[in-house]
Amino acid sequence: MTTWEQLHPWCIIRHREKAQNVVVGRFRRRSDAINHASILRQLTPQVDYEVVYFPPTVLQPEQS
Repeated sequence: MTTWEQLHPWCIIRHREKAQNVVVGRFRRRSDAINHASILRQLTPQVDYEVVYFPPTVLQPEQS
């Protein structure tokens, strides 16, 4: 997980057929993600979007 992804843990997921999911956008704040998802739902009502939280993972230092 990159630093940018760690700083933007709220994601909008687009559900596709055969259990495929696509990350449409990443956001720092939940409210931003919800607002963006509502606009996407208005523009494309036939597509299913979901706001999810991916907590940042702590990378362990490599041991030599």
